[in-house]
Amino acid sequence: MSGQAAGLWAHQPVAVTAVEEALRDGGRATVEAACGTGKSRIGAQAAARLAPAGRVLAMVPTLELVAQMLETFGEHGRAGLGRVVAAWMPARRRSPPIRRSWRRGRAWRAG
Repeated sequence: MSGQAAGLWAHQPVAVTAVEEALRDGGRATVEAACGTGKSRIGAQAAARLAPAGRVLAMVPTLELVAQMLETFGEHGRAGLGRVVAAWMPARRRSPPIRRSWRRGRAWRAG
């Protein structure tokens, strides 16, 4: 399936391939790009290729993005999403979040 046939923009097939390579052997991936560049489409296409009938966990920070991901996965990845579970907790900024570098195996405080 070509990127254009899948409704992807010119830069997205490269990103989809990078996500596939990162996740193929059970790794983790985060798609980082500017707002409006199609991160949801990239995730939907990668999920459709890696787990066409299996489970997918896509994490987003807001309820608005949950709705966007569901719509995008339906349009660009999966026909029939099956059971969807969405959980959300408002951010509490009492202390900086802990971030972890999985490649380096260490944690640090953001902020």
